Amino acid sequence: MLILLPTAIPLLPRGFIAYDWYYHAFGQHPRFELHNFKPYNLLPALRDRGIEYWGCPMNEAFRHEPLPGFGDRLANAQSWWQRCQKVGAEGFLVTGWEPNRLSRPTTSIVDAAIAGLWLDPGPHDQVSLLKRGIERVHGRKNSSELARLLLACDEHAFSGYARWETHRRWDIVHGREGPGPSAVEQRFFQR
Repeated sequence: MLILLPTAIPLLPRGFIAYDWYYHAFGQHPRFELHNFKPYNLLPALRDRGIEYWGCPMNEAFRHEPLPGFGDRLANAQSWWQRCQKVGAEGFLVTGWEPNRLSRPTTSIVDAAIAGLWLDPGPHDQVSLLKRGIERVHGRKNSSELARLLLACDEHAFSGYARWETHRRWDIVHGREGPGPSAVEQRFFQR
């Protein structure tokens, strides 16, 4: 919330910890949705005030997701990890919201994959991170193949059974592009 009120930073007591969060991949600086995804950097003002800085990626549900967006979650964590390393952040905290909306085993794998950023020397590409996350949670059997399959699920994010149950009449609900995208999803999930 300090993004909305940066002039409040000098008024804060020393000794606080600022948890900076943005839940998508980013370049040098995180972005702020309410300012049209404009990059921001509160770190200099926070450090001037003696406030610790922690980067916070997210690993839980955006609304109506049947599975985590594996690539999105890992890209977000990779962005924060790189930023925290570059700026010498005091901490790195993976946040989790509404775990009841997703399959806990899948978010546990993503948490274990993200842990590879500090536990493993590399490589830190998404397939390698996810493969090692699967191994931490379930052992080595088929971990490379499972990592690729989980990342392939991102192709149909926000679709599948959970969405079909929420919207049972897809034959009458479609956007400007017509019923085509829904028909493609239906054929995919029937297969």
